[in-house]
Amino acid sequence: MSTHYDCIVVGSGHAGCSAALAAAEAGCTSVLIVEKAPHDWVGGNGYFTAGAHRTVHGGLQDLLQIVRNIDIDPCNAKDFIENIEHLGQTLSYTEEGGKGLIKVPYEGTKEGSGRDLFESPAVRDTPFNTGDGFAMAQAVGAKLDANASADAGDRELSNQFTKSGYPLGIMVNIYGQRFVDEGQDFRNFTYAKFGRQILLQPERCAFQVWGADMVPFLRKEEYGDETTEKIFAWNMEELADKLLEKGLKDKECFLKTVRNYNAAVQNYRAEHPTIGWDPTVKDGLSTQSTTVALQLPKSNWALPIDQGPFLAVKVTCGITFTFGGLAIDPDTAGVLSKETDAPIKGLFCTGEMVGGLFHNNYPGGSGLTAGAVFGRKAGSQAAKLAGKSVKYEG
Repeated sequence: MSTHYDCIVVGSGHAGCSAALAAAEAGCTSVLIVEKAPHDWVGGNGYFTAGAHRTVHGGLQDLLQIVRNIDIDPCNAKDFIENIEHLGQTLSYTEEGGKGLIKVPYEGTKEGSGRDLFESPAVRDTPFNTGDGFAMAQAVGAKLDANASADAGDRELSNQFTKSGYPLGIMVNIYGQRFVDEGQDFRNFTYAKFGRQILLQPERCAFQVWGADMVPFLRKEEYGDETTEKIFAWNMEELADKLLEKGLKDKECFLKTVRNYNAAVQNYRAEHPTIGWDPTVKDGLSTQSTTVALQLPKSNWALPIDQGPFLAVKVTCGITFTFGGLAIDPDTAGVLSKETDAPIKGLFCTGEMVGGLFHNNYPGGSGLTAGAVFGRKAGSQAAKLAGKSVKYEG
């Protein structure tokens, strides 16, 4: 077995494989992928992502090869960048830091080199992300760009632990109080920051609540019986009593929250009878009329929760990857030195270890996109450094 390689990739996840493939396409004849996890866990966190990529496209015709029965507006390069900048609030590669979703720099904190800087949420990723890559990179002078139940995800159920139906109803904490605008935006643009808000609630949990009319719209993959404890009741009083058994502390506050929410919805609908509910767009159906307005609005998709049987699900926050990581050169994916701020020769970074991308929020699907983009850059640069002559179009 050869001990000389043109390119060595540490980690077999989506980003690592992208880098390895790019290196091979660019001319490397010997590429080694090193993976610490056992065979059954090869593949990193891409396994838990549902394969979602956020990308530029020209509209429906560009997508018909992979999807059916949809109508979608184009997303050009300008739209793509604006989405990322709006939600991530940065595209810079500086050491400004900013706080991440949960302030946990490494996912696997039970053993190894991971350090827990916050009360960690449930880990829904591979249990083998324990900070080794950060430790190795720091050992050769790499610069960090970070401030950023179970100890692992379930590879059988994978992404089914996601509970993204909150825009169809309301979320309350254990004291029966709403704490986010559930209709602020589509779930892809809110689930990361709302997860953090759940962590900030008492006991780090919340209840999602819906009326019978919304239950059929909940994704079966996410709210299936095998992954979800469903709490049903024919009236709201009964639901409150059942929630008391699941951790609700203030029944009267919960009932008042629902009453006030329903009243605000009904008043808005009375003022705007022509506005219909449409989950495919931000429909403007809200709680904010001229006569009744909630202190914390629901800005879209606000329907009364007044049809039984009612459903509630208790949720917490899960983590797949963290914000923050190593500082890199965005053009080459080269890891920057903390001493010189220049790239360290021969060391590149892609995937979840990259810092400077996401701070306060995260648009769904952009993690895999970032892994592929910087994986291509890292692989092609590694081939160039190894003196390979094949031109790589990247």
